[in-house]
Amino acid sequence: MTLSQSLKLAINNLKTAGVDSPIVDAEVLLSFVLAKPKEYLYSHGNANMASGDLEKFKRLISRRKRFEPVAYIVGKKEFYGLEFSVNSSVLIPRPETELLVESALQKISPLSHLPSQLSIVDVGTGSGNIIISIAKNLSTLLSQLPTLIATDVSAEAISVAKENAQSHGVDKKITFLKGNLLDPVLSALNSLPAQQATKSPAPLSTLILVANLPYIKENDSLPPDVQNFEPTSALCAGKNGLKYYEELLEQLKNKYGEFTLSGSEGPREIHLFLEIDPRQTKKITKMVKIYFPKSTLKIKKDYAGRDRVCGILVQENLYSKLR
Repeated sequence: MTLSQSLKLAINNLKTAGVDSPIVDAEVLLSFVLAKPKEYLYSHGNANMASGDLEKFKRLISRRKRFEPVAYIVGKKEFYGLEFSVNSSVLIPRPETELLVESALQKISPLSHLPSQLSIVDVGTGSGNIIISIAKNLSTLLSQLPTLIATDVSAEAISVAKENAQSHGVDKKITFLKGNLLDPVLSALNSLPAQQATKSPAPLSTLILVANLPYIKENDSLPPDVQNFEPTSALCAGKNGLKYYEELLEQLKNKYGEFTLSGSEGPREIHLFLEIDPRQTKKITKMVKIYFPKSTLKIKKDYAGRDRVCGILVQENLYSKLR
């Protein structure tokens, strides 16, 4: 059977099974089997497939027909121009999450001349795609990076994130911590050696928190490739989908004054960037104002024009002693 014939048969099988993107999926899986780019499939369409490759391709198509995500089948997913290893213990990176990286980088850029006074924390890092993308982009601009920390409650996710950080050459630049949301961050910020050499360490002027926490309501219907294969713990968040964001805000309010770096003052400014469901704009706005009444909040839209990132600047008189 030729490449063209194999591809056509696979596309028809995926269409019959009700897969949403049969052409793209078949192309990706055949490219993976042959270790060739998509263009090769069409420029060599008349070439015969080796029997071993054909059988492997058929097995992968069968898995996709059962709605197993392509990213899990091939073990990788592209995000922000980088390739990340993924498995069933982590959420598959989505294109809309790239806006979260862009938002953080836009805030970091004017502060990058003072990296020692800036800390960036990725809460619920999963595959590490967000913090690694930030680190890779900053590495091209700065000789010294800010403090970079990533947390996740899942040891399996931390393992995947560390593997990805190593493959992208930033494993020495990011501290990965296992724990719930901000819980493991406080002790880490207090014990970092970055400024131990100075008697009067520079204050931690800015803390930036990025988070793509679970935000699906528990009764929401999901596509079978998400419902049956991606980790529920990385998707669902209570009746309103904001369970973990509320816990994060509560942690931040209760522990703000404890954020220090090598004996310095606490942060003078905290920025949060949270990915949300477009239907949650009013609820997240109300929730933020309950915890931080004087905060400034801005909603950014994704490429499809839907509310996607909630940007928050914490400004509270409660913390005036730190300013």
